[in-house]
Amino acid sequence: MGAGPAGIGVLVAACNSGQLQQLLAQRVTILDQCDKIGAGAIGDYCINSDSHADTLLRCLDGNLGDRCPQLLVHPATLALCAYRGHAAPLPIVADFITALARAVQKIAAQANQPIQTGVEAHDAMRNRAGGWTIRARRNADGAEIELATRHLVVATGAEQSTSQLRTLSVSGQPLWPRYQDKLMLSRAVLNADGLATASQILARSEHPHVAIIGGSHSAMSAARVLLDLPGIEWRRESIAILHRTPLRPMYPSPDLARAEGYHAFGPNDICPKTGRVFPLAGFRSDARELLLRVLGLGKRPREQRIALIDVMRRNGGDIAAILERADIVIAATGYRPRALPLHDRDGRRIKLLAECFGSAAMVDHQSRLLDASAVPIPGVFGIGLSAGFPLEGTHGEPSFRGQANGLALWHSEIGAAIVSSVLDDSADQAAFDLPIAGSGRRPDEIQIS
Repeated sequence: MGAGPAGIGVLVAACNSGQLQQLLAQRVTILDQCDKIGAGAIGDYCINSDSHADTLLRCLDGNLGDRCPQLLVHPATLALCAYRGHAAPLPIVADFITALARAVQKIAAQANQPIQTGVEAHDAMRNRAGGWTIRARRNADGAEIELATRHLVVATGAEQSTSQLRTLSVSGQPLWPRYQDKLMLSRAVLNADGLATASQILARSEHPHVAIIGGSHSAMSAARVLLDLPGIEWRRESIAILHRTPLRPMYPSPDLARAEGYHAFGPNDICPKTGRVFPLAGFRSDARELLLRVLGLGKRPREQRIALIDVMRRNGGDIAAILERADIVIAATGYRPRALPLHDRDGRRIKLLAECFGSAAMVDHQSRLLDASAVPIPGVFGIGLSAGFPLEGTHGEPSFRGQANGLALWHSEIGAAIVSSVLDDSADQAAFDLPIAGSGRRPDEIQIS
């Protein structure tokens, strides 16, 4: 479900791991509600990626590059190659992912299993045969369709919604409704239209102030784009970033960190494989550089227009004063999964762990969707932004606790592991036809995956 950067990643990973033919032999159906597949909303953001272009291009180093040589010389690939060793603008990354998706779409079509666009899934129900029945609607003609499958991979993306703002609080103080007229989501500030709106608001203030809630990459990115706005006279500590946990920069090695005066790390904060300091918890790319300037590390000129406010160490009165004087309050508290509703055999909604607890992951270490009791849901996997694959113990620093995801992982280890799980499970099952209850539809409207 979903043919965005993560959804196509399953086929990319299958190709590069040598499992593609086995997977396609099981019959694969990929659905997406949009007519265009691949990049999703990535191209809407006016910032750079938080990974170097080399990482994003790695998926072409294996079987996929051999199978699709035209991708190696595609204009979008060459444009991204120009940024090797550096972060790339997200619109350029989006063009590359779109080209990658079209190559995957061609592979699927050649196997007579085309990616179906313009199909919006409503939900999925556990059926009597042990698989899942997906109910969907075709946008072009409004036809209701059903699909039966043994396995389901949810790659429906993530979202920031205004409903999140209604429950957001800082130091016990709700932001809604007191500050509702000046609240913005970080995703809005990071695209051209939202940034223009922010610029107009700030231009009306003699001494503009902004409060950013959260210590995420989006928070630091929002601060960076605001500082670059023309005609805005920022002063000392005009932008306050309110955070709960320390903001940490990633360093290629402990020696480089110490050489720049950064010592706030220990042995468990160093990746045993790469020797990097905070490779998962640390900031990267442009956000990292800005953080280093805010901290005054490495003889960089200190960025005094930004103040880092640890809300755990400040009293409620201080926080309230920051919020009161802010012209804009930006919520950068992360994205939540846009999960497909699931129902059991009796039609009862299966609540997900991520729906019950705001910071909980959607999946476990095998990418299996978790119900409200943290029990894997049979046959259902999740991948993509905010799926929350738990990387501790498998990648990066041992001290990392939390969620992290990335395009390169979806297109390699995480995607390949899902494919292996599906194939291993299929090998243990006898082939069976899943009944479609009360469909009454033409055979071409029913797909068996």
